[in-house]
Amino acid sequence: MNKKIMLVLARTMGDVILCNSLTRNIKDYYGEDTEISLYVNEMYKELVYHNPDIAHVYTNENWLTRWDLILEEVVKGEFTKIMIPQQTNWEDTIWHQMDYLRHNHMLNYYQLRCGLPVRKTPLIFYPDPHVRTPKQIDGKYIIMHCQSGNPDKDFQGWPFLNRSLEGAGYELYQVGGDADIQFVESKKRFKGTYSEIWKLINNADAFIGLDSGLSMLAATTGTKVFALYGSTIPKTSGAYGDNVYHIVSKPCATCRPVRTHSHCKSKPRCIDNLDPDRVSRLIKRETAKTQKIESLTVQ
Repeated sequence: MNKKIMLVLARTMGDVILCNSLTRNIKDYYGEDTEISLYVNEMYKELVYHNPDIAHVYTNENWLTRWDLILEEVVKGEFTKIMIPQQTNWEDTIWHQMDYLRHNHMLNYYQLRCGLPVRKTPLIFYPDPHVRTPKQIDGKYIIMHCQSGNPDKDFQGWPFLNRSLEGAGYELYQVGGDADIQFVESKKRFKGTYSEIWKLINNADAFIGLDSGLSMLAATTGTKVFALYGSTIPKTSGAYGDNVYHIVSKPCATCRPVRTHSHCKSKPRCIDNLDPDRVSRLIKRETAKTQKIESLTVQ
């Protein structure tokens, strides 16, 4: 009899992207005939919808306010195993401070919560196969994501960085939320589906981002990804892959002992210790150095 697994990992963007790796882990462990049902918030559905390892995707505007509906699914008894790696309280959010998990990645934490072996697994995204490349851009171009939703993760050196990269002959395009500070002219601010954003990044010379879900999405392409970090460190929650460069600031005295806080209480903040000139020189050097890396995802 095929195993039927219920997986609840409803949010946020980076966590839901990790579902594509986690479901691969589940099938590797329980067998390819395992039937996985994923419960995810509606806004993130596209990140997992085309994953062939998932049999059913169930959505709600916010599953974390409808545990009653999730419990109804549990008590029906149709699943052979229930996996709820979702972080639901404050104690869950400090998992990386526990000695046995320190310096492990969030994917490893979710693997353990699901009762799976801890193993290194590539970041994966399955774009909508019917989506075409949304924009034809001639010449060299770089995609930027400039605002994470957490001010303590947000780099303030974008104006200098943009001028430097434009001076090197790159066209700059910005992706992100409607409320993000705009650093490019309106016609170079791109809004689209996750699959359209993925295809735009996949054809770019580079992606520059923060400790955010969009950096994880970019990491699943073959494009060079330059991710900027302040008080957090990539080892625990960042994008990873052979195409990812982590540019990490020096920590302030407050953050140095733990270095995985998402909030920096110092002035200047950790992220402010990144020198825009040094960041620019590193990106220009590495972007010009090698050819595009083979994609880590299914196109």
